[in-house]
Amino acid sequence: MILETRGLRHIQSYEPSEAFLESPMECNIYVVDIILKDISGIKLIQTIRKLYPKSLIIAVSSLQDDRIGPTAIDKGADMFMNKPLNTDLFLNKIMERIRTKYICKN
Repeated sequence: MILETRGLRHIQSYEPSEAFLESPMECNIYVVDIILKDISGIKLIQTIRKLYPKSLIIAVSSLQDDRIGPTAIDKGADMFMNKPLNTDLFLNKIMERIRTKYICKN
């Protein structure tokens, strides 16, 4: 919802994570929660990085563990943000990386 309020379109959300893995859609930006119901967020980050090496991956988590951010970055995330997200910082990071009119493409 945060992204849509800023006029960004073509935003996809997947639950369960397998739905993403079966999707043919490539995105410029991925926001991955570390804690997911069906797969480790770290494993999903690794998969995304292999499939789409030039995409921006932002890992997010509400866990209070100083090892999560460095681990996520080590496994392929470009950045890590704690939840609750600082909305302005989150949007600024995404807007810096948008190079085209749309976030996702088929």
